[in-house]
Amino acid sequence: MSRNTVAKYVKDLDGKQFITIEATRIHTRNGRTYNGNLRYTIRPIEDAINYYHERQGLRH
Repeated sequence: MSRNTVAKYVKDLDGKQFITIEATRIHTRNGRTYNGNLRYTIRPIEDAINYYHERQGLRH
């Protein structure tokens, strides 16, 4: 898969409340701060189900 395809589907999973994406920071010994990696957390399936039902309720 291409990088763009993976990014598209990861964004879709985040939008549907299946995962949470969190930016991290790296602190060096000399006190400088840099951007770290992204942390992906799989959310409980109940969150995604509740989000889906809320969205369905808003459309009716």
